[in-house]
Amino acid sequence: MEEEMDNDEWDEWDPFPVVDLQPFYISEAYDHEDCYVDLSGALCQWGAFGVIYHRIPEHVFKNAMDASLEFFQLPEEEKMKYEFKRPLDPIKYGKETVTNPSDQKNYVCREFLDIYVQPELHLPDKPQKLREAVLEMHTRTRPLHGLLIHLMATGRNMRVEGGVTEERFEMESCFRHFTANYYPSRPEFEEPIPMQPDTNQHVFFTTFMHNGEAGLEFSRVIYGERIPRNKWSRIRQAPPHAVLVHAGYPVEVYNNGYYRTVKLRAFVNTQAQPSITVGLSIGPGLNAMVRTAPEVEERSQKPSCYSPMKYIEIMEIMENNRLHGRIFDKEQVNYKAQQE
Repeated sequence: MEEEMDNDEWDEWDPFPVVDLQPFYISEAYDHEDCYVDLSGALCQWGAFGVIYHRIPEHVFKNAMDASLEFFQLPEEEKMKYEFKRPLDPIKYGKETVTNPSDQKNYVCREFLDIYVQPELHLPDKPQKLREAVLEMHTRTRPLHGLLIHLMATGRNMRVEGGVTEERFEMESCFRHFTANYYPSRPEFEEPIPMQPDTNQHVFFTTFMHNGEAGLEFSRVIYGERIPRNKWSRIRQAPPHAVLVHAGYPVEVYNNGYYRTVKLRAFVNTQAQPSITVGLSIGPGLNAMVRTAPEVEERSQKPSCYSPMKYIEIMEIMENNRLHGRIFDKEQVNYKAQQE
């Protein structure tokens, strides 16, 4: 089992890396190697970062936030039609409660909505505005996701021939899903309390945005010292023409741990206004085998630390953990794969 480090630190003012991908679209005169280096550094040292990418209009994420808010304001019976009951439900709605230390009462501090949009498209009945926003976000983020996977695989750390990664992970039939998280205002709490870290880490990359009303943080492991330590850093709003990105478990496996999965967590929202985040994620094809790239093992002369496993099985383990309120444990995936 993966041990939790008891020497966690928190630093609100850590510099948040931003990778500029515009050189790939402006002119061949630019040195594209800089993009590879910047992305590799952000993945290796952070796992979460900003990406400047002018091809996603700013209204795309704003419309998705507004439309998601309409969904969360629907009558309870409308939302409960999509209650999270099974790990692979294509549309999932659920809630997270937190106990207030002051009065020992439980309060709903997060509502979430997940929608699978590929390989099969699923959309809720209402609101219509959300159906349209999800489709636009699905379309607009696809090129960026493809570019991130290409850069991750062909950069100098991996040097996998272009197109090979896409074939290995059956990206023509890749998995993609939309997610929205709503954090209602909870003035009953005297101070923000961290909620359980996000367990939805089975994808390659998630591009997301938040409205900045409540705290959202990610944890990265700091090495180079006698005892590795976790460090929590605040995720700020993205700069103009940029989106936020975080890497998931398949990226870590493919690189044999050189790039690490990060944990994300939100805080109980004690601000006056509700907070919301929306994101679009991409993963391998459901039947693709998630394993370390042979090129990485050969070059490093180090065997893989991860057992090969079908992507749909990894998804099911992680979503089952989420359904039962458990945090994702990488050893759980490896153990199951070794038994098969």
